[in-house]
Amino acid sequence: MIDEITTELIDCTGCRECFMDCPLNLRIPELMDLYNDYLKGAAVEDLADDYKSIVEGTGKARDCAGCRVCEGSCEKHVKIADTVHKIAALFD
Repeated sequence: MIDEITTELIDCTGCRECFMDCPLNLRIPELMDLYNDYLKGAAVEDLADDYKSIVEGTGKARDCAGCRVCEGSCEKHVKIADTVHKIAALFD
């Protein structure tokens, strides 16, 4: 079971290059960590306060325009916009 979950995790290094390129200043690395916690089995209800803390003062995941500018700077080639939209479906 652990191997199945591990293969699904978002391979984000937390370098913050995506954050610096995001025109909306979404806190992408923190959102990726939150989503990984969800994939590891944490309940949405248990992560809700963390999500609120991440988006406080910035944009929510649903605000992502899908422009994919952030993806151009991702050394791991993460499909950031797709993942942020999944996060929005869970938390917004």
